[in-house]
Amino acid sequence: MLAPHTVLIPLKTFVLTLSYLQDRSPLPLPSDSDRDPVPPSHDADSDRPARQPAVGSAAWMVAQTETIRRIAAGPIIPSVATSLRRMHGAEAAALILTIAGVQSRSVEKFGPGVWMATEKSIAQATDRVVASYKASLFENESVFDLCSGIGGDAMELAKRGPVVAIDVDRQIAEMAAANLTLDAANRSGSSPTPVAVCDDVMRFKIPADAAIHIDPDRRPSGKSRVVRPSSYLPSIDEVARLISGGRPAIVKLAPAAELDEDTQCGPTSLIVAENHRQWISFDGSVREQALLSGSCISAAGVNPGGRSAVRVWAGGRRECFAVDEADASHLADLDRAIESVWEVPPYLIDVDPAVRAAGLSSSIATARGCSSLGGPAGFFGCEKIPTDRSLMHFFETIWSGPADLKRIKSWVRQQGLWVESVKVRSTGQDPAEWTKSLRGNVERTDANVVVCFISRWSNGTNYAAITQRIRL
Repeated sequence: MLAPHTVLIPLKTFVLTLSYLQDRSPLPLPSDSDRDPVPPSHDADSDRPARQPAVGSAAWMVAQTETIRRIAAGPIIPSVATSLRRMHGAEAAALILTIAGVQSRSVEKFGPGVWMATEKSIAQATDRVVASYKASLFENESVFDLCSGIGGDAMELAKRGPVVAIDVDRQIAEMAAANLTLDAANRSGSSPTPVAVCDDVMRFKIPADAAIHIDPDRRPSGKSRVVRPSSYLPSIDEVARLISGGRPAIVKLAPAAELDEDTQCGPTSLIVAENHRQWISFDGSVREQALLSGSCISAAGVNPGGRSAVRVWAGGRRECFAVDEADASHLADLDRAIESVWEVPPYLIDVDPAVRAAGLSSSIATARGCSSLGGPAGFFGCEKIPTDRSLMHFFETIWSGPADLKRIKSWVRQQGLWVESVKVRSTGQDPAEWTKSLRGNVERTDANVVVCFISRWSNGTNYAAITQRIRL
C-alpha cells in the first residue's frame, strides 16, 4: 500500500525528471516480467526469493491483468473465489474479484482492455469521450489532475502533454498508476511520462505555470452525494483559490450544482464572472458541468461569465451553444418572454439534455425562431426546421390531441405503428408504462416507428403528439 507523498511512476523505462517532484521517492516500476504469473525468482547469490510487488500496488495489479481478464470473462461463482484465495491469498483474491466484477462497466467508460477499478471509482470516473474533449481544451503545458480517481481524465490528458494525477486514497492512486501504464501500452507514439501521486491536493505545492483539472469529492462523508459546491471536498472556496489568477483550469461539478448561491462573498465571489460554466452531454445524457478557467475558455470557443451546452461524440465531433455574460444573467427573463403557442406545430423539438441542464432551452429556441409549447420546461416546436439544427432533435407531427392513453392506443393500433419511446415533460405519466401499453404486440418495421410526446399547456391541460423522428 502507498504512504502519503509517495510517487507512482507507471511507465517502466522512464526516469522522474520533474523538478517539483524531486523530493519524493518513486516506487518500483511495473516491468514486462511483472505481467507473467510465475513463481518468485531467486537471487544468484542468495536463497531468498526476489522481492515481489505488494498486493494492491500498481505493479501487482498490472501483473494480474490476464487473471482479471479471465475471471471477468466467465461467471464469478464461489468455486472461482475459492480457487483465487488458495492461489493468491484472501486479500489478493478479494481485490481481483472486485476489479473483475466491474470490467464490463470499465470497458464501457474507458474502451477495450483491462482496467483497475472498484464499483464506486468507476461510477465516478469520467467517460473516455468526455475526458478527451476536456483534454483538448488544454495546451501542452503540465496539467495537475487533482482528485484524479482511477485516472479517467489523466489517461486522456497524458496524450497531449505532461500530467500528474493526485488522489488522497492510497488504493485509488495505485489504480490510477496501473491504468496509466496499461493505457500507454495500448497506444503508439511517444508522450511525456505521466505520474501518479498519493497526497492531499490542498497540501501539494502546484507550480504557478501548471494547469489544473480537479474533480472535487461529491461524497465527502462516503455516503450520500452532495449538490452544493460549498460542501464538496475540497470546497468551492478552496478550489477558487487553486484556480485564481487566470490559471488554465477545468473544475468538474455535478450537472445540478448551482454556483450563484455559493458565490456571494469570499474567494468565490468572482468565480462566475471570470470563468465559464459548461454542461457536457454524451450518448444521450448530461455527464457533468465543467467550470472553465483561463485559456480553457477561449479553447472552447466561449466567453468568460457565460454558460454553454456542448454535446460530444467519439472521434472528436462536438456541437455547442453558448450565451455571453449578459444573457446568462437574464435567463429567467427570457423564459418568461419566450413566445408560446396553443397548438402542436408541424415539427416538435426535443433539445439536447445539456441544453436543458444549462437552463438554455428558451435561449436556443428564441435564437432559432422556435416557440414554446406550454412553457420552457416543456417541449418546443416550429413551422419550419431552422438552418442551425445543432443540439436539437426534430420530429414531424402526425397526430396530436389530449393525453388520453386509451384513445391514443386505439389510434396507434389502427395505424399499425410501433412506439419507440415516450417523452414526458411537466406531467406525471410514466414513460415506461406508456411505452409498454402503446407498443402492444405490434412488430417493428423500418416505416412504422413513432415517438410519443406528452406535456401540458400553460393552463394545465395535458396534450400528446405522435411523431416520426427526422434524420438530418
